[in-house]
Amino acid sequence: MRSIQILLRCKDVQKTAAFYTEKELGSWEKNAGRVCCWIKGVVLVFEQRSEGEDVTEVTFVGDDGDAIGHVGGEGKPLVLPPSSGSTPDASWSWITIIRSEDIEKTAESLAHIGLWVVEKHGSGPIHYCLSTPSTTTEIYPFRQSEPVPSIDFYLHGYLPLAPDGSKQRSVKETDPDGRLLMMF
Repeated sequence: MRSIQILLRCKDVQKTAAFYTEKELGSWEKNAGRVCCWIKGVVLVFEQRSEGEDVTEVTFVGDDGDAIGHVGGEGKPLVLPPSSGSTPDASWSWITIIRSEDIEKTAESLAHIGLWVVEKHGSGPIHYCLSTPSTTTEIYPFRQSEPVPSIDFYLHGYLPLAPDGSKQRSVKETDPDGRLLMMF
């Protein structure tokens, strides 16, 4: 698999992109009216949201550049990553969490992409996980407090320093559109 492209429709593209840009996570550029970020096999595409429009689409892109699966939307690749550029530090990993009403059905619809493994961490919910050399994608059930499709991002091994310069144990932030960014 070449990449996972995540279309994030935003209330204010510049404000949301700035939230992620300040984390210095990957390569950024403007592309056809969108703001794009390439992070370890994941392409975040920030686009202005129209009223009533679905907020998130996830498209899995094969080595040939064609879509091989998707959640939400039409499943068309939006942009192709640059052939060259900076490679982020390999010591941390990017995890995309897709929240779904029916995790089994979602995993089944994406079974041709790779092996989705059933996981459970401690007292957390049963979920599905697909790991590739560059990224991990997990399908979790809806949160009881938020019974709608959503997406969260976790960065394992990537911790910004505290204002006093010390290492933090974890950082939990919410972007301007309400998506969770957890760094631990």
